[in-house]
Amino acid sequence: MTEKRQNGAQRIRYFDGQLLTARDLQDDVAYEARMRGLHVRALHNTWGVALGFEVTVQNDVIVKVSPGIAYDCHGREIFAARDLLVGPPPPPVSSQGNAWLFDLVIRYDERGPGRRDGGLVCLGGVNPDEERPLWRWRFAGEADDPAGAPMPAPDPIRLGEEIPLARFLIQPAAPQIGAPDFSVRRNAQGLVRPHIAGDQIQQQLQHPSNSAELSYTLTVDTTTAGFNQTPFYFARVTIPYLLDLAQQGGDDAEILRHLLGPFVSIRAAARQSFVLDVRFALSTPRFGGVPWKQLYAVVTWVGLEPTNGCTPSALAQPYLLFYFPLFAGLTSFDTAFLLNIGSLGTQGVDRP
Repeated sequence: MTEKRQNGAQRIRYFDGQLLTARDLQDDVAYEARMRGLHVRALHNTWGVALGFEVTVQNDVIVKVSPGIAYDCHGREIFAARDLLVGPPPPPVSSQGNAWLFDLVIRYDERGPGRRDGGLVCLGGVNPDEERPLWRWRFAGEADDPAGAPMPAPDPIRLGEEIPLARFLIQPAAPQIGAPDFSVRRNAQGLVRPHIAGDQIQQQLQHPSNSAELSYTLTVDTTTAGFNQTPFYFARVTIPYLLDLAQQGGDDAEILRHLLGPFVSIRAAARQSFVLDVRFALSTPRFGGVPWKQLYAVVTWVGLEPTNGCTPSALAQPYLLFYFPLFAGLTSFDTAFLLNIGSLGTQGVDRP
């Protein structure tokens, strides 16, 4: 079907009646593996043991590694479905020490399953078509320091491509393998990101008809954000009409000199909505009554739904509010004038 072997970067397409070869199917598998590797690298950005690969020592001479799955720095799966039994390593060349440190490391077998000649199953052996990792003993240094004796250099290790499982103290007299030291073990860290969504709306502020106060409310619909539970809401309010008055001047603009606010708060937070309260105050009573019964507000809001962990700290809130891309459209005048006629509101709920 193809003139040359794919490298896992080109999608294989089929059509009815097509004659396929083994290479075509292998190229399709290579493409899927390539996409999974990119997913692990780009989204999770981690490598190491993900599950299993527990290490124990049996009878002081055999290291047993249980089944497990790990990922290398290329996002490839390092998989074992059965126990791995490893004997003690040979003494390092030119070493005169009485004990050594060795790391047991595994890596992805690039040859893949069926790598043995003919792909036959040996009687009593392991199926060559079974996925399993390559392993080796890595000399990590002398356990003691023999006086005047040259010490062999530790074997190089390519972290990320090779994954250390444990370090062992090897004593050649018996020989004897000490208890595993897991300080060198690398575990894959799952990257769990919070669900963040937001929007910018322009809507009329509702003023109670029987109130003489500069108090307004606004219900914000957050259904399209797709939250699974009540998130932490952050809101920013801008009143375009008041911004225009500040630029045009006039009698109404004089009121702005004595206007305090808006003071914004969030209440009745729910998974699909929240209520925004916007209040003003006048520093002098000579402007009696309510100057504006109807005001339109531009509300930019963000909802943060943590998937696990702790409540976002107060120090993180200004960063979220001022640097989130949703707030990147204000002019320099809006930013300066926001201190007077724009404000922020936040709301949070307790998390276990």
